[in-house]
Amino acid sequence: MTSDARTTSVDGLDFKFTGKTEELDRLLMDFRLKKVRDPNLRGDREAQCAYLATAFTGKVMTWFIAAVEHDATLLTNPEVLVAKPQATYGETKKVQDAKDQAKITQIKHTTTVQAFAAEFEVLAEQLC
Repeated sequence: MTSDARTTSVDGLDFKFTGKTEELDRLLMDFRLKKVRDPNLRGDREAQCAYLATAFTGKVMTWFIAAVEHDATLLTNPEVLVAKPQATYGETKKVQDAKDQAKITQIKHTTTVQAFAAEFEVLAEQLC
């Protein structure tokens, strides 16, 4: 018996979103990749919302439960479901730019020149 490697279950997340910005970035990237890999998820907006919500835990799940009571589109519109946590738990561009600026001024050459240059380029692109 063979299985389709492109299709995975909605509860396939191996991490939880507790409200930390770096977790949100990971969740959103996982979501984008999941839609590319899974054609069944790509076309089902409610399944997309369910997939995202399975990662919520703790204060984020508490927020989600309360938010759904006021805005039912969180269960049917993945764009709304992505935008709300970004507004609530994401960093503003100004804060992220300040962090990137601090990183770029503190970057040190401790590995290869190529690794140093790559890290510098990533930070520089984020600031542009």
